[in-house]
Amino acid sequence: MDWETYLETITWRNNHTQEVGVFGLDYFKKLVSLVRETDNRTISNYLLWRFVKNRISNLSEKFIQVKQTYIKVLFGRNSQPERWRSCVTYVTGNLGYVVGAMFVKRYFPEASKNDTHEMISLIRDSFKDALEEAHWMNQETRSVAQEKVDTIIKNVGYPEYLLNNTYMDTIYSELSFNPDTHFENVIKMLQFHARTNHNLLAIPVNRTAWVTSPAVVNAYYSRSKNMIVFPAGILQPPFYHPAFPRSLNYGGIGVVIGHEITHGFDDRGRQFDKNGNLQQWWTPDDVSKFYQRASCMLDQYGEYKVDDVGLKINPVNTLGENIADNAGIKISYQAYQNWRKNNEETVTMPFVNLSHDQLFFLNFGQIWCEVNSPEAMLTKIRSGQHSPNRFRVIGTLSNSEEFSQAFNCPVGSKMNPERKCRVW
Repeated sequence: MDWETYLETITWRNNHTQEVGVFGLDYFKKLVSLVRETDNRTISNYLLWRFVKNRISNLSEKFIQVKQTYIKVLFGRNSQPERWRSCVTYVTGNLGYVVGAMFVKRYFPEASKNDTHEMISLIRDSFKDALEEAHWMNQETRSVAQEKVDTIIKNVGYPEYLLNNTYMDTIYSELSFNPDTHFENVIKMLQFHARTNHNLLAIPVNRTAWVTSPAVVNAYYSRSKNMIVFPAGILQPPFYHPAFPRSLNYGGIGVVIGHEITHGFDDRGRQFDKNGNLQQWWTPDDVSKFYQRASCMLDQYGEYKVDDVGLKINPVNTLGENIADNAGIKISYQAYQNWRKNNEETVTMPFVNLSHDQLFFLNFGQIWCEVNSPEAMLTKIRSGQHSPNRFRVIGTLSNSEEFSQAFNCPVGSKMNPERKCRVW
């Protein structure tokens, strides 16, 4: 494959002396072999289909119907979303900071940002306590792990420059759209993003930079930056509300915070150091003991079967997420108990006859409510990194001693088995 021509074609800076870091070297080696062995007609059809599929949503109705047939096979969806939803999704995905600025100005109170920072601080301390209790680890490794927790960068709500109109106008000054040329507008948008991304090659990496729109319901951990991100979009019900009892907030966004912190110490995140560099900072004995504990979850989740499609969960693909779910709920619950030592719940839930400990676990179950078609579930099981949400709840709570105590589950019952799995 003529990589030089390819790179010259897609990049704005043709620099033959610039080094290119290839992370998936084995993938590229196998890709070259696959291309060499595959019929040219098949390759041409595949490349053309990928190109058309990428832009098919911006074409006319007959093209969108072809896409709908494809989507129905993968996800079981029988119709396209309403047009306004597609438009909102497109604008949010491509002008996310513009939409995000509008969103936070209207709907995101500053108190939510301050609350979340406080929760992150308490949950981070709770995870450090969990590390101290991890006596299966070498003391030196534990110390480095503690340092990594302290170094985690946290982005909450939105970047401050979002509210600076002058700065925002400068960023998007080169963009101009014509209401009569939709497809051409789309191409302009693609070129803008390509230039913006390729220009990053000429400057040092900004480890604190935002790379997601504030107006999305999502959260994530970046292994290569050791950073957790909680956009404004997720800081709303059912995950969080400033007027909720703290028990609901810790059982919702608190568990998500704990989940994302734990990703720095799951089967993938543990391979990166505090600065986001791929580095083995665990001893071989620590790695061995880590996987001994993780094997319990491989056994546990590998037995969960989705009856609608007749398949069991892939416990290897979902291991990192399962580890993060289990640790996330444990450290968030502990952080909530630490908060209660110095504070009192002043918000009550009329007509709900549950304790605050029970409300904590109730909201954890609530945030993962979902409905899937059989086709979508099949796709999720085959390629997803998360367990189906039903088993994210059942698997995690059945490992939680605190849950069993809160709801008085008998030992040996389905939700309180004698053998419980725990990594952190």
